Amino acid sequence: MIEISFEYWNKLADQTLVISSLLGGFSIAIIANLLVSEVNTRSFLDVRIRVNNFYQ
Repeated sequence: MIEISFEYWNKLADQTLVISSLLGGFSIAIIANLLVSEVNTRSFLDVRIRVNNFYQ
């Protein structure tokens, strides 16, 4: 059986934490971007509907 050193496990844990942090950050950024774009789209459509109703 092969013994794996603590240094190897430590480096593996460090890399796992870095990758998890990056993926989490990108996920938060994408979700926030989608939420903001949805809000902007709704407000833009609301303004267009109000302007069209005003001129009719």
